[in-house]
Amino acid sequence: MNEIKKSKTRFELWQELRKERVKDIKNINELPNIKQLLSEQDWFIEKEFSYFEDEYINSGIPYERHIGKYIKFKYFEDTLVNGLFFQQPSEWTDDFESRFYNADYSNILTDYQCKTITPRLLSCCFTYGYETEAAWKTYGSENIVRLEISKYKLLKALNCWAEKNNCTIYFGYVYYTYPLRRLKDIHKGTQRENPLWFEKFELNNYLSLLLLKRQAYSNEMEERFFIIPDDSDVILPPNMKIHIPLSNIVDKIILSPDFSKCKELPLKNILTRNGLSCKITRSELNSKDKCQRVVIEKPDENNPWKLSNLKISE
Repeated sequence: MNEIKKSKTRFELWQELRKERVKDIKNINELPNIKQLLSEQDWFIEKEFSYFEDEYINSGIPYERHIGKYIKFKYFEDTLVNGLFFQQPSEWTDDFESRFYNADYSNILTDYQCKTITPRLLSCCFTYGYETEAAWKTYGSENIVRLEISKYKLLKALNCWAEKNNCTIYFGYVYYTYPLRRLKDIHKGTQRENPLWFEKFELNNYLSLLLLKRQAYSNEMEERFFIIPDDSDVILPPNMKIHIPLSNIVDKIILSPDFSKCKELPLKNILTRNGLSCKITRSELNSKDKCQRVVIEKPDENNPWKLSNLKISE
């Protein structure tokens, strides 16, 4: 088992060991109702992960990949009891996100193809990135929680739900490739570099359009899950709560920087009522540093960050 001691001068090696210890989702083929939308540009994301605890580096325990979900405290218990909220992209508040879902495809597809290749579907968004100030403020900052969810356990639970409900679930990373000006005109071109130009327009092409978002939102590092009925004649509601057992899926809860102290006990009571015993931490973003004045030290031979103190062993 590799062991490594952190070193500022050899930080890259430490990073590499972190990645080696990440538990990849290699058993996706064992989940028949789950399909991953993965392009060449997504492979670098697959090698990353959202958050980690330093202690695991030398523990020899594979780190399980997580994705985050921001939820307002007032909806917290409802999410635990009734499930994750999925909605049709036509319900998205940003018109530029829903434009390809609401588009008219009749010039390139028959009526039957429109039902099967551009089906009505439900979507739920997560983030594969670290917590950010912008993310907290998107939801109002105060009294927001971030669920750190085991991605593989979530996929397993969704696969069970999909099998029972005759659905297939696709998931993929959002592409923040185009600025607003380019996105407005993207459907007008016929060049091969245009994402609407396909040798043959298929379901995966359609879903890739639903993963386009403006560059201005790239800090979100978003991942989207789509639920598509196996029967194209099924009429989906505008939104729906998908009930899956979150008690085995949520591993950690992060409270927003401005989370009210008086709501911490009610939150813990909610967890107890619903059988969750996960770790709870408060975000340290914007927290006041109450330490003493920093004194900058000279490097010396005993400094653990020195190159000579880096330990790598088989």
